[in-house]
Amino acid sequence: MTPAGQRAQVFRLLVAARARTGDPDPPAGLPDLAPSPSLAKSVEGDPSTTAELLFQPRTPVAGLETHFLVRFSKNGAPVNDLEPYLGAMAHGVFISQDSKVYLHCHPEQLTSPGPNARGGPDIPFATFFPRPGLYKLWIQFKRQGEMGLVAYTIDVKSPVLPARLIRFLLDD
Repeated sequence: MTPAGQRAQVFRLLVAARARTGDPDPPAGLPDLAPSPSLAKSVEGDPSTTAELLFQPRTPVAGLETHFLVRFSKNGAPVNDLEPYLGAMAHGVFISQDSKVYLHCHPEQLTSPGPNARGGPDIPFATFFPRPGLYKLWIQFKRQGEMGLVAYTIDVKSPVLPARLIRFLLDD
């Protein structure tokens, strides 16, 4: 529920949980993540459908706007029948390895698609990574009335120059 006159908010809350007697202790520290070796992955539950992730800049950099595209294909042919779900053709969520950064992304679109709209194969997004590190990404979409999901682990790098300087140099 969103408070009247306010925008939606997401809060990170730590929860202490006690294991049942006899359960092993939970692992300590951060989750063990490694960058996805391939940015073309099969959709969960549908190995014939692939979602390929393309970044601009090619390597995501903290402090700069990052554009990315998800390209859907089935058996090598473009997928053009993505359906709107909650006002968009897909949704993306990035969570940093330490779970302190949460980024929810919608596709870049000027208007919300109508209920009978169909889209694909390319769904463009943009986001801003506030700091470098590993991020888990989940892309959720709807196709033929079924929800689909694909997940990646992305390594966001530190900028070579201060991000403010890069933004200044790129601004025309």
